[in-house]
Amino acid sequence: MTLKNKILELLIDETFQDDIKCLDTASPQVLSDFLRKYSLTESEFQIAKTLFAGLTYKKVNPDADNANNALKRLLLSISETPVPNIHKKHTFQLYFDWVIRIAAILFIPLLISSLLLYFGTRTNNESIYLAAGAESVYNTFYAPNGVKSQVVLPDGSRVILNSGSKLRYPISFGPKSREVELIGEGFFDVVSNEKVPMIVNTSGLAVKVFGTRFNLNAYEENDFISATLVEGKVSLIPLGTSREFELELGYTALFNPDLNRLQISKVEKLDAHIGWMDGKLVFHNEKFVQIIDKLERWYNVDISLQNPEAGDFTLYATFMDENIEQVLDILSHSIPIKVEYPRRSRLPDGSYAKRNIVISMDANRRTGN
Repeated sequence: MTLKNKILELLIDETFQDDIKCLDTASPQVLSDFLRKYSLTESEFQIAKTLFAGLTYKKVNPDADNANNALKRLLLSISETPVPNIHKKHTFQLYFDWVIRIAAILFIPLLISSLLLYFGTRTNNESIYLAAGAESVYNTFYAPNGVKSQVVLPDGSRVILNSGSKLRYPISFGPKSREVELIGEGFFDVVSNEKVPMIVNTSGLAVKVFGTRFNLNAYEENDFISATLVEGKVSLIPLGTSREFELELGYTALFNPDLNRLQISKVEKLDAHIGWMDGKLVFHNEKFVQIIDKLERWYNVDISLQNPEAGDFTLYATFMDENIEQVLDILSHSIPIKVEYPRRSRLPDGSYAKRNIVISMDANRRTGN
């Protein structure tokens, strides 16, 4: 039996599914018994674990049109995309070579959900591959715009990713290392381990974590990185230095990588930092240009600001269940802007282009006429 078929048969076995769910915090002996029970090597187990985790992270309820389009694009991708040779070793295409077969047996909506998640999050020339014999194997998990997702790390730590975020982490942590990489925003609930702290790397700042709950905002388009401590303790390490700055409970840190400047202040409104997890869109003394970035990720839209000076307005607001039209209508009562919603264009594959919203200064209100 080939490795591919062996893993496939295990993943559709309900007993195997129940057993592998319980291994996040299992002892070495329990893991050893599991491997022996299913005749798995350590590397085969890591492959099965990665695939199983990918099938359970996220549910999507697509409409019929999007589902059909996803299937068409899948078939086209299969026919046109060659499998690359990584380090001249045998490779496995981790997602669509196996998951399609698994989903077809388990549950058709899971297949459609997987397709939509894949096509909604992939970038040009980017796929997830596993190289046999590689020293380190990493997962990269995406939360597309308009979606929040949860990731469970190999040690049981949990990360909630905000829209437009990406987390890269090894499929298993070593005995002396727990290191992950974040682009975007995530709330971390880290399992305590004083001997092996977790290191969360961003583009300009590393966060050293011993067992705590904190929010980290590190979107690439921002000119700052912010960390807010909710429970426990963390240390902040600016890129290129070994100096650590401890962040106390109830405080937030704002780091500017360009100026290499770190500012720590007491949290005035916690919802402004973590309200997004509860579906709250909170703006606390934020410039409109920053608010636009948040709206684009939150509602998965493109917003064109015609007058850059409009981005300098500062606003306070909290939204919970409002759609994008309602949010912009409310904001337009506070600042002199007008909003246009151009008609969406249909693409050759039958889907529709991302929604574009045009915002400009309202000349009448600006001049007082």
